[in-house]
Order: sequence, then C-alpha cells, then structure tokens
Amino acid sequence: MTVLVTTALQQTWPKDGQEIFFLGEWCKKHNCKQSWAKLSWSCCEYHWNDRSKLYSDYQLIQSIFERILNDLSKILNNIHSVNYSVRYWRIVVGPWLNYFIGILFDRWKMLNSVAIRPESFECNILEREFGELTPYDMNHFNSLYVDDDWNEGIYAELLINYFSDSINLKKVKQEKKNIEQYTERSSMAVRVKSKVLSYLDYSKNRKSQQGQYVFQGLSRATSLSLQCKLRQRPKFWHSHELDQVEPIEASRQWSILNNVEISPFEKIARAMVVNHIPSLYLEGYLPAVSKIKSLDLPQRPELVFTTNGYSSDEFFKLWCADSIDSGSRLVIAQHGGHYGSGLFSATEEHEIKISDKYLTWGWTSAKSDKTLAVGNLNESVKPVKYNKDGRALIIGMGIPRYSYRMYAIPVANQWLDYFEEQSQFVTALGENVLNQLVVRPYNKDYGWNMTSRWRARHPSVVIDKGQKSIRSMMSQ
Repeated sequence: MTVLVTTALQQTWPKDGQEIFFLGEWCKKHNCKQSWAKLSWSCCEYHWNDRSKLYSDYQLIQSIFERILNDLSKILNNIHSVNYSVRYWRIVVGPWLNYFIGILFDRWKMLNSVAIRPESFECNILEREFGELTPYDMNHFNSLYVDDDWNEGIYAELLINYFSDSINLKKVKQEKKNIEQYTERSSMAVRVKSKVLSYLDYSKNRKSQQGQYVFQGLSRATSLSLQCKLRQRPKFWHSHELDQVEPIEASRQWSILNNVEISPFEKIARAMVVNHIPSLYLEGYLPAVSKIKSLDLPQRPELVFTTNGYSSDEFFKLWCADSIDSGSRLVIAQHGGHYGSGLFSATEEHEIKISDKYLTWGWTSAKSDKTLAVGNLNESVKPVKYNKDGRALIIGMGIPRYSYRMYAIPVANQWLDYFEEQSQFVTALGENVLNQLVVRPYNKDYGWNMTSRWRARHPSVVIDKGQKSIRSMMSQ
C-alpha cells in the first residue's frame, strides 16, 4: 500500500521501503535530498498551479470568511459579555481568521485530491494533545503556519475527522522535542530604546486625551513632525506585552455551525475554528482588555493612524478596535509592495475594509472611495546612487513552502518555478555580466535551502549573506 506523506517530518515517513506519495514539493527539502532521492516516490500535482482556480477559490474563501466572521462576532460578544460591532471583531480577529480559512482550504483540497484517487493509501500521523496547535496570538500563529510540525498536525486533524474512511491512518508517538514557550525577545539595544521612549508614550499623559491624533507605525521623526504641525504635544505609541494564556478545553465547547445549508468545507472550517482560534481572543481576552484599560491610554481620540499595527500587534489592535467602535476614525497608510498592483490580496481588502481612509503610494481603487493617493510617507527614502562600474545584483524573493495568506503571488511549491526562471536568466547572461553578478537570497529561507540551491546550480556566482542593507548594495 502506498504511504501518503504530508510534510517534511521524516518521523511520519515509512521505514520499510514502501512506495511514497508526497502530498507536495514542501515534503522534499533540498538539504534532505540524499534521504528521499533514493526512495520510490511520486508527488501530487498542486491544485493551485491552475492560477484561474486560485483566483476563483480566493473569491470563495472570502465569502466564507465573511459569513464566519459575522457569526463568530456574535459568539465572542456573548462569551465575553460585550456588544461590539462586526468591525471591532474584524480588526481584532479578522487577520487570523482570514489566514486560517485560506490555509485550511488549501490543506483540505490537497487531501481531497488524494482521497478521490483510485489507489489505496495509508498515512502515519503524530499523536497530539489538546491545544498543541493553538496559537497564543497572531504573532505566534505567524511562526506556526510555516512550520512542518504545525502543518502535519493540521493535516492529521483533517485526516482523522474527514478522510479516515478513504485513507488508512496509523498513529505514531512523537519523538521527544524541546518545547520552549513562544516569545519574541528583542535585543538589549532595542529594549533599552523602548524603555526610554516609553516615557513619551500615550499612556503617560494623565490629562484629557480626547481629540488627540494617535500615530502608530511611523518613524519617530515623521511622527514628531506631524504632531508638531498639528500642535499636539508629541507622544509615541508603545505597545505593551500581553500575557500568553494556555487554551482551555472547557472554554471551547461552543459551536458556530448553523442550520443554513453550507458547503462541506465551510462546515469543516466552522468546526475547526473553535479549537484553533488564538487563546488571546478567548481565554486571554478579558485579562488583555483589563491591562489595556489600566494604562490610561487615549480614549476615543479623533483619529488613529497606523501603517502596520493592523495585523500582529495585538495590544494596538484591541485598543484601536475599541476606539473605533467608540467613534474614532481609522486611517491606514500602505506598508510595503504588491498593494494596488496585484490581481487580488486578502490583506489589502482587509485594510481598506477596517479603515475610514486608506493612503496609498500612488494608486486608487475603483472598488472603494476610501483610497487616497498620497505617496510614501517614509521621509528617509533617498535616491540610490548609481555606480556605472558597479556589480549586477539579483535580490531574491521568498515564500513559505506551505501556502499562507491569499494574494496574487507564487504559492507554496511555485517558488521552485520562480527559482528555475531566475536560474535560466543567470545562465543566459554573458560572461562579463556573470563575473560581476551578486545574488542576495531572501532573508527568510523557509526550508527551501536557497543558498545551497544557488551554489549547486551556479557555483561561480557570489552569494551575499545579507549583512549589508539592500540600498547600500544597490549603490555598489
């Protein structure tokens, strides 16, 4: 019987030379090629290699997200004895929920493509305890969905609950692993700077702060300049740490299934949200809100401005959502590329939906009158000095081996196609250019072993280690 392998975790691979069917290219790490190359294997075709299907699935996922968000908002209001709007919960839980539904759809689709095949399959899955896959918050979730272990757990949960009739499952005890509490510890210099600047944060002003403008995500210089022009006493935003609370099984006995006729996948998504929603939004919600209220932050400021606090800054999101629900206006400025140019983007849609005005780098949207073309607000951007005798530079792109958020870029194993095209480009270069070429791989490897691939394919090309800024390299 063929063994289905869902991830790169070799603990779930067969030990007796059985035929292997890899669920995707993410299973075959380049640095483990000596292990899997000698095995008898084949690999499943990735369903989103059909880009038109990716776009139509995106639209379907967004409609499912909206329905679940509406129902989940009511449940969270009831659980926490509050009465917030859907917009409040969209700001707080929306980024995680949108990611999670898209991720889950992809994992379910891949398993379904195996289940309908005529062959017989078995799959080894790891035994797990309750809450092992549940994130504390969005930052924690960002570290999980790129990880082989978390993805194996998601595949296993789907297999147990929805595919056990078509795929024979065998549970495997997990090898002991060092489990460290999740933390994002900053460097000493960053912590000292944060401590000094905390004396200028918004919570230090004990006077009435209604009518203030609150700025988050701008450079200190830009924020200072804007506040001086607004004749506002300068203050800087400082997000405080929130406690990490463990998920409690007894707190997750509710359901968001309803009597309305829905698709099989939507039923699955609604069922799995219950145990996977980050503990901050459930068990840790009231302690987090209590801490924020104790800090005497501005209440109902006239305007809240952010560039990057809308996704993973839970402290800011909780405070911001409450302020917006109380009447403050939210302005978001574009942070990063792809916005306004890609065919679709869940993040772009989310930012525009939660904001009152959305400031772009130069584009406007026919779909929304909220967008304003104002340019890049980063005052530190200076023209790059071109060196006509300098070197040629390729700056690499990187994405996780597993799909994550929904937007129009290469997805999952399609990074390999991207790398192949880059390699073909380099091969076509003349020797005079090739001798001057520097390749800078993406700063996160995601298990692709990018540097090793470049060196194996083009041993003479100089590989930059990422110690210099990209702008300084562009000047060389």
